[in-house]
Amino acid sequence: MSIRRPTNNYSSPADRGGANKGAGRGVSHADEPRKGRSLTKSKGSAPGNPLREGVRLFQQKKYDAAVQELLQAKPSSEDYPRLSYYLGLCYTHLHSYDEALLYLEQVVTSEIGLPHIYQSRMILGYIYTVTERYRLAEFEFSKLLDEGFESAKVHAALGHVLFAQNQSGNSIEHLERALEMDPENATALNSLGYVMAENDMRLSEAFEYCKQAVKAAPHNPAYLDSLGWVFFRRRQLPEARRVLSEALKKAPNHPDIRAHLRTVINEIKRDGETSLNSSIGAEVPEE
Repeated sequence: MSIRRPTNNYSSPADRGGANKGAGRGVSHADEPRKGRSLTKSKGSAPGNPLREGVRLFQQKKYDAAVQELLQAKPSSEDYPRLSYYLGLCYTHLHSYDEALLYLEQVVTSEIGLPHIYQSRMILGYIYTVTERYRLAEFEFSKLLDEGFESAKVHAALGHVLFAQNQSGNSIEHLERALEMDPENATALNSLGYVMAENDMRLSEAFEYCKQAVKAAPHNPAYLDSLGWVFFRRRQLPEARRVLSEALKKAPNHPDIRAHLRTVINEIKRDGETSLNSSIGAEVPEE
Protein backbone atom coordinates (compact mmCIF):
# COMPACT_ATOMS: atom_id res chain seq x y z
CA MET A 1 0.00 0.00 0.00
CA SER A 2 2.41 2.47 -0.54
CA ILE A 3 2.42 6.15 -0.33
CA ARG A 4 4.26 8.71 1.66
CA ARG A 5 1.79 7.26 3.92
CA PRO A 6 0.97 4.92 6.72
CA THR A 7 3.31 2.23 5.44
CA ASN A 8 1.85 -0.43 3.24
CA ASN A 9 -0.13 -2.72 5.50
CA TYR A 10 -3.31 -2.91 3.53
CA SER A 11 -4.42 -6.48 2.72
CA SER A 12 -6.88 -7.32 0.00
CA PRO A 13 -10.52 -7.53 1.10
CA ALA A 14 -10.84 -10.32 -1.46
CA ASP A 15 -9.10 -12.54 1.07
CA ARG A 16 -12.27 -12.31 3.11
CA GLY A 17 -14.59 -12.64 0.06
CA GLY A 18 -16.25 -15.79 -0.30
CA ALA A 19 -9.69 -1.99 1.91
CA ASN A 20 -4.00 14.11 -5.70
CA LYS A 21 -3.59 16.82 -3.27
CA GLY A 22 -6.77 18.27 -1.90
CA ALA A 23 -8.93 15.95 -4.00
CA GLY A 24 -12.57 15.86 -3.06
CA ARG A 25 -15.07 13.03 -3.18
CA GLY A 26 -16.11 13.74 -6.73
CA VAL A 27 -14.55 11.84 -9.61
CA SER A 28 -13.40 13.60 -12.73
CA HIS A 29 -14.27 12.14 -16.12
CA ALA A 30 -10.63 11.24 -16.57
CA ASP A 31 -10.77 9.13 -13.41
CA GLU A 32 -14.06 7.37 -14.08
CA PRO A 33 -13.88 3.59 -14.10
CA ARG A 34 -14.45 1.86 -17.38
CA LYS A 35 -17.82 0.30 -17.93
CA GLY A 36 -17.97 -3.35 -16.99
CA ARG A 37 -17.70 -6.10 -19.56
CA SER A 38 -21.00 -7.71 -20.37
CA LEU A 39 -21.34 -11.42 -19.81
CA THR A 40 -23.48 -13.56 -22.04
CA LYS A 41 -26.88 -14.11 -20.49
CA SER A 42 -29.37 -16.84 -21.11
CA LYS A 43 -32.69 -17.76 -19.72
CA GLY A 44 -31.67 -20.28 -17.14
CA SER A 45 -28.85 -22.52 -16.06
CA ALA A 46 -28.77 -26.24 -15.59
CA PRO A 47 -27.60 -28.08 -12.48
CA GLY A 48 -23.85 -28.65 -12.45
CA ASN A 49 -23.30 -25.48 -14.48
CA PRO A 50 -19.96 -23.65 -14.83
CA LEU A 51 -21.02 -21.02 -12.28
CA ARG A 52 -21.39 -23.63 -9.57
CA GLU A 53 -18.11 -25.31 -10.54
CA GLY A 54 -16.32 -21.96 -10.70
CA VAL A 55 -17.45 -21.07 -7.19
CA ARG A 56 -16.25 -24.45 -5.94
CA LEU A 57 -12.83 -23.89 -7.50
CA PHE A 58 -12.70 -20.38 -6.06
CA GLN A 59 -13.35 -21.76 -2.59
CA GLN A 60 -10.42 -24.14 -3.16
CA LYS A 61 -8.26 -21.14 -4.09
CA LYS A 62 -7.78 -22.42 -7.63
CA TYR A 63 -8.31 -19.00 -9.12
CA ASP A 64 -7.03 -19.58 -12.65
CA ALA A 65 -9.17 -22.67 -13.02
CA ALA A 66 -12.13 -20.87 -11.49
CA VAL A 67 -11.86 -18.04 -14.03
CA GLN A 68 -11.78 -20.46 -16.94
CA GLU A 69 -14.87 -22.21 -15.64
CA LEU A 70 -16.77 -19.01 -14.82
CA LEU A 71 -16.12 -17.56 -18.27
CA GLN A 72 -17.98 -20.53 -19.74
CA ALA A 73 -21.12 -19.74 -17.76
CA LYS A 74 -24.30 -18.51 -19.43
CA PRO A 75 -26.05 -17.01 -16.43
CA SER A 76 -29.67 -16.12 -16.00
CA SER A 77 -30.43 -12.52 -15.10
CA GLU A 78 -30.71 -13.62 -11.48
CA ASP A 79 -27.28 -15.29 -11.51
CA TYR A 80 -25.50 -12.61 -13.51
CA PRO A 81 -24.39 -10.38 -10.56
CA ARG A 82 -23.16 -13.44 -8.65
CA LEU A 83 -21.04 -14.49 -11.62
CA SER A 84 -19.58 -10.98 -11.88
CA TYR A 85 -18.85 -11.03 -8.15
CA TYR A 86 -16.83 -14.25 -8.26
CA LEU A 87 -14.98 -13.23 -11.40
CA GLY A 88 -14.07 -9.97 -9.66
CA LEU A 89 -12.78 -11.85 -6.64
CA CYS A 90 -10.76 -14.28 -8.74
CA TYR A 91 -9.14 -11.56 -10.81
CA THR A 92 -8.30 -9.63 -7.65
CA HIS A 93 -6.49 -12.65 -6.22
CA LEU A 94 -4.65 -13.01 -9.53
CA HIS A 95 -3.67 -9.32 -9.42
CA SER A 96 -5.44 -8.79 -12.74
CA TYR A 97 -6.87 -5.56 -11.46
CA ASP A 98 -8.25 -4.12 -14.69
CA GLU A 99 -10.28 -7.27 -15.26
CA ALA A 100 -11.44 -7.27 -11.64
CA LEU A 101 -12.67 -3.69 -11.97
CA LEU A 102 -14.75 -4.53 -15.01
CA TYR A 103 -16.78 -7.09 -13.09
CA LEU A 104 -16.92 -5.53 -9.64
CA GLU A 105 -18.26 -2.27 -11.06
CA GLN A 106 -21.25 -4.25 -12.31
CA VAL A 107 -21.82 -5.81 -8.89
CA VAL A 108 -22.13 -2.49 -7.03
CA THR A 109 -24.89 -1.31 -9.39
CA SER A 110 -26.83 -4.58 -9.17
CA GLU A 111 -29.39 -5.86 -6.70
CA ILE A 112 -27.27 -8.79 -5.55
CA GLY A 113 -27.60 -7.92 -1.86
CA LEU A 114 -25.92 -5.63 0.63
CA PRO A 115 -23.11 -7.94 1.85
CA HIS A 116 -21.86 -8.54 -1.71
CA ILE A 117 -22.10 -4.84 -2.54
CA TYR A 118 -20.17 -3.92 0.61
CA GLN A 119 -17.48 -6.46 -0.19
CA SER A 120 -17.23 -5.35 -3.81
CA ARG A 121 -16.86 -1.67 -2.91
CA MET A 122 -14.18 -2.56 -0.38
CA ILE A 123 -12.28 -4.47 -3.07
CA LEU A 124 -12.71 -1.63 -5.56
CA GLY A 125 -11.29 0.74 -2.98
CA TYR A 126 -8.42 -1.64 -2.33
CA ILE A 127 -7.57 -1.93 -6.04
CA TYR A 128 -7.67 1.82 -6.52
CA THR A 129 -5.43 2.22 -3.47
CA VAL A 130 -2.73 -0.25 -4.50
CA THR A 131 -2.73 1.19 -8.01
CA GLU A 132 -2.44 4.70 -6.53
CA ARG A 133 -5.73 6.01 -7.90
CA TYR A 134 -6.50 7.61 -4.57
CA ARG A 135 -9.37 9.84 -5.63
CA LEU A 136 -11.28 6.81 -6.87
CA ALA A 137 -10.44 4.90 -3.70
CA GLU A 138 -11.70 7.82 -1.63
CA PHE A 139 -14.93 7.81 -3.65
CA GLU A 140 -15.55 4.11 -2.99
CA PHE A 141 -14.89 4.26 0.75
CA SER A 142 -16.90 7.47 1.15
CA LYS A 143 -19.75 5.86 -0.77
CA LEU A 144 -19.77 2.99 1.72
CA LEU A 145 -20.16 5.44 4.60
CA ASP A 146 -22.90 7.32 2.76
CA GLU A 147 -24.77 4.05 2.29
CA GLY A 148 -24.57 3.21 5.98
CA PHE A 149 -21.71 0.69 5.87
CA GLU A 150 -19.80 2.24 8.74
CA SER A 151 -17.04 0.08 10.15
CA ALA A 152 -13.53 0.42 11.51
CA LYS A 153 -12.17 -1.09 8.31
CA VAL A 154 -13.87 1.50 6.12
CA HIS A 155 -12.72 4.43 8.27
CA ALA A 156 -9.16 3.06 8.40
CA ALA A 157 -9.07 2.58 4.63
CA LEU A 158 -10.45 6.07 4.02
CA GLY A 159 -7.94 7.54 6.44
CA HIS A 160 -5.17 5.83 4.49
CA VAL A 161 -6.14 7.25 1.10
CA LEU A 162 -6.81 10.73 2.49
CA PHE A 163 -3.30 10.84 3.87
CA ALA A 164 -2.02 9.76 0.47
CA GLN A 165 -3.64 12.92 -0.86
CA ASN A 166 -1.98 15.13 1.79
CA GLN A 167 -5.21 15.52 3.76
CA SER A 168 -3.69 14.68 7.14
CA GLY A 169 -6.38 16.38 9.22
CA ASN A 170 -9.23 14.45 7.60
CA SER A 171 -7.12 11.30 7.68
CA ILE A 172 -6.61 11.55 11.43
CA GLU A 173 -10.34 12.07 12.00
CA HIS A 174 -11.22 8.85 10.21
CA LEU A 175 -8.41 6.86 11.82
CA GLU A 176 -9.49 8.01 15.26
CA ARG A 177 -13.05 7.03 14.42
CA ALA A 178 -11.79 3.60 13.37
CA LEU A 179 -10.13 3.17 16.76
CA GLU A 180 -13.27 4.30 18.57
CA MET A 181 -15.08 1.45 16.84
CA ASP A 182 -12.26 -1.09 17.17
CA PRO A 183 -9.48 -0.06 19.60
CA GLU A 184 -7.37 -3.07 18.63
CA ASN A 185 -7.46 -2.51 14.86
CA ALA A 186 -3.76 -2.86 14.06
CA THR A 187 -4.04 -1.19 10.65
CA ALA A 188 -5.64 1.91 12.16
CA LEU A 189 -3.17 1.96 15.06
CA ASN A 190 -0.21 1.83 12.69
CA SER A 191 -1.64 4.33 10.24
CA LEU A 192 -2.58 6.86 12.92
CA GLY A 193 0.82 6.61 14.56
CA TYR A 194 2.56 7.08 11.24
CA VAL A 195 0.43 10.06 10.18
CA MET A 196 1.11 11.76 13.50
CA ALA A 197 4.83 11.08 13.22
CA GLU A 198 4.98 12.31 9.65
CA ASN A 199 3.34 15.55 10.80
CA ASP A 200 5.58 15.72 13.88
CA MET A 201 2.58 15.95 16.19
CA ARG A 202 1.45 14.21 19.38
CA LEU A 203 4.51 12.00 19.29
CA SER A 204 3.83 10.34 22.65
CA GLU A 205 0.46 9.16 21.34
CA ALA A 206 2.00 8.17 18.02
CA PHE A 207 4.52 6.03 19.87
CA GLU A 208 1.80 4.24 21.83
CA TYR A 209 -0.24 3.56 18.68
CA CYS A 210 2.71 2.14 16.77
CA LYS A 211 3.88 0.12 19.75
CA GLN A 212 0.43 -1.49 20.00
CA ALA A 213 0.45 -2.27 16.26
CA VAL A 214 3.85 -3.96 16.52
CA LYS A 215 2.69 -5.90 19.56
CA ALA A 216 -0.24 -7.21 17.52
CA ALA A 217 1.96 -8.15 14.54
CA PRO A 218 5.63 -8.12 15.61
CA HIS A 219 6.95 -9.40 12.29
CA ASN A 220 5.11 -6.92 10.07
CA PRO A 221 7.81 -4.77 8.40
CA ALA A 222 5.39 -1.91 7.76
CA TYR A 223 4.52 -1.68 11.45
CA LEU A 224 8.19 -1.81 12.40
CA ASP A 225 8.91 0.94 9.89
CA SER A 226 6.27 3.18 11.44
CA LEU A 227 7.61 2.57 14.95
CA GLY A 228 11.13 3.30 13.77
CA TRP A 229 9.96 6.53 12.20
CA VAL A 230 8.31 7.61 15.45
CA PHE A 231 11.59 6.95 17.25
CA PHE A 232 13.32 9.14 14.68
CA ARG A 233 10.85 11.97 15.19
CA ARG A 234 11.40 11.68 18.95
CA ARG A 235 15.17 11.95 18.35
CA GLN A 236 15.74 8.46 19.71
CA LEU A 237 18.22 7.64 16.99
CA PRO A 238 19.69 4.35 18.30
CA GLU A 239 16.19 2.93 18.73
CA ALA A 240 15.15 4.22 15.30
CA ARG A 241 18.18 2.62 13.67
CA ARG A 242 17.61 -0.70 15.41
CA VAL A 243 13.90 -0.99 14.55
CA LEU A 244 14.28 0.23 10.97
CA SER A 245 17.17 -2.18 10.40
CA GLU A 246 14.92 -4.99 11.58
CA ALA A 247 12.16 -3.80 9.24
CA LEU A 248 14.55 -3.71 6.29
CA LYS A 249 15.70 -7.27 6.97
CA LYS A 250 12.09 -8.39 6.66
CA ALA A 251 11.41 -6.29 3.53
CA PRO A 252 14.80 -5.54 1.94
CA ASN A 253 13.36 -4.02 -1.24
CA HIS A 254 10.79 -1.74 0.34
CA PRO A 255 11.68 1.80 -0.82
CA ASP A 256 10.14 3.66 2.11
CA ILE A 257 11.89 1.56 4.73
CA ARG A 258 15.20 2.00 2.90
CA ALA A 259 14.65 5.76 2.72
CA HIS A 260 13.75 5.99 6.40
CA LEU A 261 16.80 4.02 7.53
CA ARG A 262 19.10 6.05 5.30
CA THR A 263 17.66 9.26 6.80
CA VAL A 264 18.33 7.99 10.32
CA ILE A 265 21.89 6.92 9.48
CA ASN A 266 22.63 10.28 7.89
CA GLU A 267 21.31 12.02 11.00
CA ILE A 268 23.53 9.87 13.21
CA LYS A 269 26.53 10.83 11.09
CA ARG A 270 25.63 14.53 11.27
CA ASP A 271 25.31 14.32 15.03
CA GLY A 272 28.76 12.74 15.19
CA GLU A 273 27.62 9.90 17.42
CA THR A 274 30.75 7.81 16.88
CA SER A 275 29.46 5.01 19.08
CA LEU A 276 26.73 4.42 16.51
CA ASN A 277 28.83 4.90 13.40
CA SER A 278 30.54 1.54 13.11
CA SER A 279 29.57 -0.33 9.92
CA ILE A 280 26.52 1.82 9.27
CA GLY A 281 27.63 2.56 5.73
CA ALA A 282 26.66 -0.93 4.63
CA GLU A 283 23.32 -1.07 6.43
CA VAL A 284 21.32 0.23 3.49
CA PRO A 285 22.45 -1.40 0.24
CA GLU A 286 22.63 0.81 -2.80
CA GLU A 287 19.81 0.53 -5.35
